[in-house]
Amino acid sequence: MLRITTLVGQATDPQIAERLHDLQHRGQIETVVLSRGDMSRRRQQISSDRGTQMALMLDRDAVLFCGSVLVLETTRAIVVVLDEPQYLVLRT
Repeated sequence: MLRITTLVGQATDPQIAERLHDLQHRGQIETVVLSRGDMSRRRQQISSDRGTQMALMLDRDAVLFCGSVLVLETTRAIVVVLDEPQYLVLRT
């Protein structure tokens, strides 16, 4: 089981985004789908879409977002995805 104690960063960070882009072309990005409630939990067991088992053990000041990068290696990346669609509500 992989232990995650810190976040690498956000997928939108320019340097991380470039590396993720390259990994995506090679099919080496795994995703972890979490609900909004699970995003607030600092300690939990999770698994990626490819079956990688992880123990999430983050500090209290760490904040998970859609696009948080948990692992960024030369051969793979693991990224958090929100299970709910994000949308904007316009009111008139």
